[in-house]
Amino acid sequence: MNGLKGSDVEKLHRPKHNKKLNRYKAALKFLNTPEKLEERSRIHESLKNCKPGEELQSIFKILSVDHECLELIFIRIRKCLAKELKILADQLKIFAFGSIATNLALRDCDIDVYIDVPSMRLQSTESRRSQQKWDPLNRKIFNRVYRALIQSKHFLDVLAIRSARVPIIKCKHKDTGFSVDINLSCPSSVDSTRFLQALVEADVRIHSMLLFLKIWAKHMQIVKYGNMSSYCLIILAIFYLQQPLENYNNLTILLPIKKLQANCNEHLVQGVNYAFELESNENKPCLPPSITTFELIKGFFGFYKSCDLSSCVLSPYLGCSIPRDDFVNDSINFFEYHNQLLTISQYFNKDPERIDRLRTDTCFCVQDPFCLNQNVAKSINGTNEEYFEYCLANVVSICENNHNTVELYEKLIYDLCDPFAIVPTKANEKNHVEPSGILNGTSERPQQLDNEKQQHVSFVFTPSRNDIKAIIAHKDSQSLGDNLQIFKYWSKCYIKAVEIILSKLYRLELKENSTQQEEKRSLSDDSRKCEDMKSWLISGSIDLWTSRYHQKTHDRTFMEYHMDQTERLYKARFQNPLYSVDITALLTLTVAMKYQSIELRLNLPNDSSEIILNKKHPLKRFFNMLKCTVANFSLKEALQSSLIS
Repeated sequence: MNGLKGSDVEKLHRPKHNKKLNRYKAALKFLNTPEKLEERSRIHESLKNCKPGEELQSIFKILSVDHECLELIFIRIRKCLAKELKILADQLKIFAFGSIATNLALRDCDIDVYIDVPSMRLQSTESRRSQQKWDPLNRKIFNRVYRALIQSKHFLDVLAIRSARVPIIKCKHKDTGFSVDINLSCPSSVDSTRFLQALVEADVRIHSMLLFLKIWAKHMQIVKYGNMSSYCLIILAIFYLQQPLENYNNLTILLPIKKLQANCNEHLVQGVNYAFELESNENKPCLPPSITTFELIKGFFGFYKSCDLSSCVLSPYLGCSIPRDDFVNDSINFFEYHNQLLTISQYFNKDPERIDRLRTDTCFCVQDPFCLNQNVAKSINGTNEEYFEYCLANVVSICENNHNTVELYEKLIYDLCDPFAIVPTKANEKNHVEPSGILNGTSERPQQLDNEKQQHVSFVFTPSRNDIKAIIAHKDSQSLGDNLQIFKYWSKCYIKAVEIILSKLYRLELKENSTQQEEKRSLSDDSRKCEDMKSWLISGSIDLWTSRYHQKTHDRTFMEYHMDQTERLYKARFQNPLYSVDITALLTLTVAMKYQSIELRLNLPNDSSEIILNKKHPLKRFFNMLKCTVANFSLKEALQSSLIS
C-alpha cells in the first residue's frame, strides 16, 4: 500500500466518475474556507510563540475542549435530563460516553449520553434489518423520553432516529448550546469508553497521539465524510500500539485485550466480556522513556501506509492481524470469538445461528476489541479506502520532507499535496486536474506575484440560497420584480453589511475614496465591467479582529454576538501595545454584471508601494478575518432586525 497504485492513478486522470480526486478536492475546499484559514493563522501564531516541546499542547488549546469545562457542561445537561425524565423512573442513571469522557473532545463535539432506565430491556446491537421487530416496551419507553424532551424548555431540535443500529434521540441543550445524542438501549458504549479512558490516562503521550490523530482525520475529512468513525480511528491506533517497535527492540506498548482480561473477573454486558486490567506492572502500557509523541504519530502513519488492510482482519483482541481467508474458512483456532457468539445468543435467548457474524466482505475489517462480531470499519467504501491511503501517503511525504517541528505539525493538519506529486505517474501522462477555487460561496482570486510582492488581496462572494430566501420573505414579491432586482437588492444589502462590519465590529474609520466617482464614470464607459462600486479609505489603531470567534449561536443574533466580542476585545486591548496596529488601506467593493457577485479588494495605499503584502503582513491577517466575518454574516437576521433595510 505505497500510496495509490499505478492503475488507480490512471483512473484519477479520467474526466468522469473521478471519485477519489473529488474527495481530495472536497477536502482541499474545506481546508480553504474562511473559517479554516483563520484557524490555521491562529495555529501558526500559537506554534511560533510556544516553547520547544509544547507544540501539541498549543494546538490542543485551540482545537480541543478543556476536559474540566466539558465535565461541568455534562453535569448541567445531566441535571436537566434527570428533571425532565423523572416521570419515567426515580432511579434512572445517566452516563457520559465517547470523547467527552475520554478527554478526546474537539471543539464541535457532541455530548454522548447513555440513560439506564431500569425497565428498559436491553437489545442486541445487530443490524436493524436483521431484527424482526423492536421490543414493544422499549418502543414505549423510547417514545416517552422523546415526548418528554419535545415538551421540555431545556432542549431544542429534538429528533428521534429509530432506524439506526442503536436508536438514538438527538437534541440541543438550550442553556449550553451543545448537541446531545441520547442512547437508551446499548450500555456497551459506556464500557468501551471506560477502557479508552484508562488507556488515555495511562500515559500523556498516548493521549496526545490519539487527540492529534482525531484532529488530523477531521481536517482531512477522513472521519465523517470518509465513512470512518472516530471510534474506528482510535481502534486503529490501539492496534498500532500493540505492534512491535522496530527501533525499540521490538517492544510492544500495549498488550492484546486477551492478555488484559486473563486474570480478571468477567464483566458481561449483553453477553460480551468488557473486563480488563491496565494498572498492574505486567499489564500497564509500556512506553520507552525516550520515545516522543511525534514518533508515535509518525509510526502510526508509516505503519498503515505499508499495511495491506484489504487482505486481513485486524484483531486488537489477539493483538495481530489474521488473513481474511483464514478467518472466513475458520482455519484458525479463535475459540473466544465462537464462545462469545454463544454467550450473546444465550443472553438474548436466540439461536446462535441468528447472531450476526463478523463482516469480512468490506474494504477494511477492524474487529472491535471486546465485541468480537463487530467490524468497526464496515462502513468504509472503496472510494474512501483509496482516499485514506492517499492521506497516509500525503502525511508520510510531509514527515520525510520537513524537519522544522513548528511547520511540520501545521502542515500535517492543513496541507494536502497534489495526488500526482505524491504518486508516481506514467511518463507520457500530462493531464493535471486543478482543484476548484470556489470556497463555501467565496473564492479567493490568485494574486499575480512580482518577486513575491503583493499590493492587494481580494475575494469574491456570491448570494447564498438562504440570502435569496431572506430577501423574498422580507420584501414584497411585486416590488422585487424579476431576479435581477433580487440580486440588485442583495448587493445593496451586502455593501451595507461590509460597512457595518468595518465601522461597528472592527471600529475602523471609513472615509469615502475621493477618486470613486471618477472610477465609476470610467467604468460606465465599459458596461461589461461592473454594475456598481463602493470604495473607502480605512484606518485603525487597535486590533479588534485577531482571535475573534465565529461560532453560530441560537440565543443571540450575529450582531449581538459580535458586538459583545468587540466590547470584550476593546477592553482587553485598549492601550495594550501588543494589539496596537497602524492599519491604512483602500477597500473596494465591485459588483459584477447582473449583480451576481461582489469582489472585495484590499489595496495598500499608493504611497506604500515598497511594502510587501505577504501572509505575515497585518493587513493580510485582517483580510483573512474579514473574509470569515462576511461569510458568517446573517442577512436574514439583519433584515428582520432592521439593521439593513
